Amino acid sequence: MLLCRDSCCTQGEPRGATASTRNMLVLLVDRLGDGVVVIGPDQAVVWMNRAMERLFGVSGYETIGMNAVEFISLCVSPNLQGGEDLKADFIGSCFFCENIPTRRYRIS
Repeated sequence: MLLCRDSCCTQGEPRGATASTRNMLVLLVDRLGDGVVVIGPDQAVVWMNRAMERLFGVSGYETIGMNAVEFISLCVSPNLQGGEDLKADFIGSCFFCENIPTRRYRIS
């Protein structure tokens, strides 16, 4: 991964190369079969791949900027068997800095 901060870049790469590398990474993650959602430091949904959209029947356009707890509560947990457990674990993780227990969920 190439990282760029202000005017200095790692490994002597120009700024344009960093942007194109990031775009290639987004394209790669977008083609994964596993659902991926990126939540920013402000606890808002920043991006999701196509698999996530297909799994839960949501659109990135509808969910980008949505609060993460709202996203889990409205878009993810209602579609899972035992989704209320995920919702409770996620809320605990966000507000009390607890780890989310590892569990398997099935789409209902």
